[in-house]
Amino acid sequence: MANVFLVVVGFFLLLNLIFSLFLSYSDKDRQAIEPTGITAYAGLFLSEPQYIKSGYMLDCSGFTASFYKHFGIHLPASAKEQYLTFRDDLKIIKTGNLVFFAIGQSEVNHVGIMLNDSIFIHSPGKKKYVTKDNLNKKYWFNSCKGFANPIKSLNNE
Repeated sequence: MANVFLVVVGFFLLLNLIFSLFLSYSDKDRQAIEPTGITAYAGLFLSEPQYIKSGYMLDCSGFTASFYKHFGIHLPASAKEQYLTFRDDLKIIKTGNLVFFAIGQSEVNHVGIMLNDSIFIHSPGKKKYVTKDNLNKKYWFNSCKGFANPIKSLNNE
């Protein structure tokens, strides 16, 4: 029975590898990433425990890195590194923008992804589910440090 399980798991891993080779995004594809695709993909993460990194639920930067990896975009490992790499003086918030927070300190230590002009999705911490929150809530609004568009930033390099 265990051998059958291993064969099935191996088959799905191989299938995933094959699809990822054929479905990887080019620079041209990055420009065409639509807000509806971002929102739909984000919905797959909500309240799902299977997105695990090192035996724990994904932390905030692990979530954003994993999320954007699906679109062929590599993000640094920490929220602070993502902020320093992609920060932008964005005046208009768009679906897919990274949103950065400094919670309880002056430096950025949390990151999420905007789903519209006020709702963002994020992983509030290890061993917690990915969830949606409202940027207009006092807690989030007061700790918000800015936004960035990693798709635009990478396409302009």
